[in-house]
Amino acid sequence: MESPNICLVMLGASFENVKHRLEKRIILFSQISNELYLLIDKMPKIQDINKNLTIIDLKIKPYEKNLKKNKYISFIYLFYRYLSTVMKMLYNIFKLSKHTDIFIFITGIPVVFPLMLLARLLGKKVIVMAGGGAYSNYLANNPKKILSANFQLFFERLCFIISNIIVAETKSSARFLKLEIFEKKIFYIGAMLPIDVNKMFIIKTDFYARKKLIGYIGGLTIGKGLLNFIESIPLIIKKYDVNFMICGDGPLTDTVKGYIHQKKLQNKVKIIKWVPYEMIPDYLNELYLLVLPSYSEGLPGIILEAMACGTPVLATPVGGIPDIIKDGETGFLIQNNSPECIAENVIKALNNENLNIIVKNARDLIIKEYSYESVSERYKKIIMSQNPIEID
Repeated sequence: MESPNICLVMLGASFENVKHRLEKRIILFSQISNELYLLIDKMPKIQDINKNLTIIDLKIKPYEKNLKKNKYISFIYLFYRYLSTVMKMLYNIFKLSKHTDIFIFITGIPVVFPLMLLARLLGKKVIVMAGGGAYSNYLANNPKKILSANFQLFFERLCFIISNIIVAETKSSARFLKLEIFEKKIFYIGAMLPIDVNKMFIIKTDFYARKKLIGYIGGLTIGKGLLNFIESIPLIIKKYDVNFMICGDGPLTDTVKGYIHQKKLQNKVKIIKWVPYEMIPDYLNELYLLVLPSYSEGLPGIILEAMACGTPVLATPVGGIPDIIKDGETGFLIQNNSPECIAENVIKALNNENLNIIVKNARDLIIKEYSYESVSERYKKIIMSQNPIEID
């Protein structure tokens, strides 16, 4: 079967800090498409990856905050900006439809609903990546904004309804997002992006040669359960002599620093600002245990990357995590993300006598199911197939 022309639609997010994901997607889809188009807002500078890529950068101007002083002018301006932005996006979808067979919407749900609708009306195949879910992620980081969250949920469900195919990472992640009613059009990909298990995410430091360092790597946000994690630190060090590393950036940066200073934990906790993606394997190879106590997830790349680097993972059983972390076999699961539960399970993991076996099982799983070759093959099946598939 001839390779189709594909358009990736990536809107509604900042891609500068995650441009490695963008690069991986371009490499993946350029190899399974005839011509690849990328509709994006504010394209970051990336390496020259391939020749069959055409980039359409919308370059949407940010909202002018000074207009908030007058709520009426602000409302009119916002409404005008919204309409003009949507019309600009729709125009580009219409233009691209002349050259594109398949539209794949990766980010921007539920904002991209009008674009998906137009693509369907133009007779194009529409694929939507469910990932962690816009509603779940929004509610995890904004627990008090119930009305806004339900608005997100409504349009997110509409996006799922009008799509031809929904790509979910695993069955657990699909259940977590309550996608059971769309069962007939769900394709399970395992991981949205592959892991470089040959050159980048490898074991550089033998596990038992590492110091007792417990770490968190990711965005410093409420949804990641970070506050719960730092509140577990005093409970852990009462019973176990370990150190901690928090690597990342986000809205909780000052809160985390303030808590560590208040509790006089400066000698036990090291805070590292967001680091370049190519340095992540070095930090993972320092860790004895990675903790990710999230409220909501799809299947976090940092978990797969840690497992590839021979670093045990302790995480909450949300999203697709229970499908890859089998407690005591490929990692550790915590019943909930309360500070007390995190502390209890960190100590339990540190005392586990089979850590070397867990490390090996975890890396073997990543090599088998989440390498570049494995994920690429599953994407090919999704693009070409008409029937839902599962991971073998």
